[in-house]
Amino acid sequence: MNTVTDSTSTTTTPLTSPSSLGGAMTSLSPEALLAYCEIQLGSLDGQITTQMTVQEDAAREREAINNVKTTLGKYGTDGPQNADSMQVCIGAIDSAISNLGPADPVAAQLASFRDSMIHDYGFVAPRELTSDEKQHLIRDQGQIDANTGDDPTPETSNNPNPVSYQQDLDMLTSGQGGSFTSPTDGNAISWQARMDQLNNIDDNTKSSAEVQMLTLQDLVSQRQQAVSLTTNMMSKEDQSLEEEAKAIGR
Repeated sequence: MNTVTDSTSTTTTPLTSPSSLGGAMTSLSPEALLAYCEIQLGSLDGQITTQMTVQEDAAREREAINNVKTTLGKYGTDGPQNADSMQVCIGAIDSAISNLGPADPVAAQLASFRDSMIHDYGFVAPRELTSDEKQHLIRDQGQIDANTGDDPTPETSNNPNPVSYQQDLDMLTSGQGGSFTSPTDGNAISWQARMDQLNNIDDNTKSSAEVQMLTLQDLVSQRQQAVSLTTNMMSKEDQSLEEEAKAIGR
C-alpha cells in the first residue's frame, strides 16, 4: 500500500504487485509487461511529485514566517512604539502573504495574525495627503496662528455639526502620520506573546513538513523496489525468450 498525505487529508492508493498476479504474468508479451510496469511506476511518480511540491511549499512558508519573525523581533519584548514602526511590521506581514499567495493556509494564518495586531493597536497606516488636503492643512494652521482656530471651516460652516479649523487640522495630521495606540485593554496580548504565536505557526509548519517527508521517503523506497522488481522481471523474460530460441534451434 502507498500512502499519500497532505496537510488536509490522507489518501491510500494500492499498487498491484506483479507477483500477486501469479502465472498470469507469464502470458504477457514483453511489450505488455513493460506497459504494465510503466503504469505502476507512473502512479508512484505522480505521488512523489505531489509530495515534493508539498516540501517546496513548506520551505517557502517557513521562509516567509522567518522573515516576519526577523522584522518583528527587532522591536524586542515591548513592540513598536509609533505608527511608523508598526507600519514596518505590517508591511513585512503583507509581503509574506503576497509571496505565498492567497490560497496558502499559512498566508491565511498570517493575515489573521496581522488583523489582530491592527485591531489591538488601533493602527491606521500613514498616508500621503491629497493636494487639496495639503492646502487645507496650511490654511488651518494659518487660522490657528491667527487665533481663529475654533471658527468653522468654510466647507462645513452650514452643517449641523461644523468642523473647526483645529479639528480639521487634527484629522489631516492624523491621516498623514497614521494612528497608533499601545494596547491598554486587559485582553490584549503582549508583544512577546505575539512572537510566540509566530513561533507556533512555524513549529506547526515544520512538523507537518517532517510528516510529509516521511511519506516522500516511503514513496521513493517503494519506487526503488518497483524498479528493481521490474528489472528482474524483464531479465527473467529475456532469459525465457533466450531459452525458447535455443530450444527451437536444436
